Amino acid sequence: MKKIFALIAVAVVLPLCSITLSAQNARPGKGECPTREQILDHQSREMATNLGLEGDKADDFIAIYKDFKSEIFKVWSSAKKPSPNQTDEEIEASIKSGFETSHKVLDIREAYYAKFREVLSPAQIQKMYFLENHKGASSHMRHRGCPHGHKPSDDFANPDD
Repeated sequence: MKKIFALIAVAVVLPLCSITLSAQNARPGKGECPTREQILDHQSREMATNLGLEGDKADDFIAIYKDFKSEIFKVWSSAKKPSPNQTDEEIEASIKSGFETSHKVLDIREAYYAKFREVLSPAQIQKMYFLENHKGASSHMRHRGCPHGHKPSDDFANPDD
């Protein structure tokens, strides 16, 4: 009697488990890496929300912010990446190159300040910079499921921008 009851239980539970597993695999975007554009779009909308922007003001900010972050990303992505086993001369050159990159980023930030000032108050700009420096990419944007180890947060959240 116990064997029959156990077989019935297995016969009922097994199909339920397979339905659950197939439903999880059917989710769109599962295991896919978001594109840089998707990440940037999400970050821009999230920043507009954090700054309390709505309507046309939010749309204007998002357009400026996307351009701003894209330019900064271009600078950071073109910077030379340090490699292991560098000589002292290579390390020194890398440090100096980092200074140049930081100056370029600062120039972009200064240029965009005037653009941000058209749609934001100084307090909102200060909050935006604070959020960028301390929050980075939002925790739900960290994507650990990418097959090639790409983390979107690495694309846009830099400690110096």
